[in-house]
Amino acid sequence: MRAMVLAITVMSAALVPAQSKPPKSMPADVGSGRVAWFDITTTDLSKSKAFYGMLFEWTFNPLQGTDLAVEIVSGGSAIGTLPGFPFDLPNGTGAIGLVSDPAGHPVGMYSRTPIAPQNPGSK
Repeated sequence: MRAMVLAITVMSAALVPAQSKPPKSMPADVGSGRVAWFDITTTDLSKSKAFYGMLFEWTFNPLQGTDLAVEIVSGGSAIGTLPGFPFDLPNGTGAIGLVSDPAGHPVGMYSRTPIAPQNPGSK
């Protein structure tokens, strides 16, 4: 009899859904229909700034340490960057580069080491 009661108890427990924690809510800037952050690559920063500024009414803030990228601002919030490559990240935290594979797919690269200064006299 004990074995039967134990078996029924175990089976009943298995059929009751486990209590799970409710899912965490997403941060305010992330969720359905919202972009958290993105990077747009460009070969002509000034033309891209003019185009996206006019199209989306974006403004741009300079990024410390590079003149090849700017921060994209929409509605007073930073939402991404508009980068030409390669460029050093602010505060010496590394560098970002971009290459294309033979099929034209972009491949982004990150280095913890900033780009070495170029010696103007050597090639």
